[in-house]
Amino acid sequence: MLEYRAFEAKWGFLDVLAGARVYAFTTSLHLQGNLLPDLDITRHVSWVDPIIGMKGRIQISHWFFINAYGDVGGFGAGSEFTWQALLGSGIQVSRWFALIAGYRALGYDFR
Repeated sequence: MLEYRAFEAKWGFLDVLAGARVYAFTTSLHLQGNLLPDLDITRHVSWVDPIIGMKGRIQISHWFFINAYGDVGGFGAGSEFTWQALLGSGIQVSRWFALIAGYRALGYDFR
């Protein structure tokens, strides 16, 4: 992921992003038959999607902040369409360490 800080102020920032997301899924099915023979099926699929997005932070106090992140991608390269969104709040523990809790959602259309 490449990021560029498009806006920065004392109370927050906004970054624009461009990069790629890698997906890898493996599914296994094992059926143990009494009358029929056992059946084992394993399928694996993986792909890479280009993505663009934005990320930002609003500083509520010296140590408390709200984070937001969103991206879209796919564009037919790996999947038809993919998206991701995150909204959370955090506590700045030190200059280089923060604890963040939030909700993240991810979707994709892969055929």
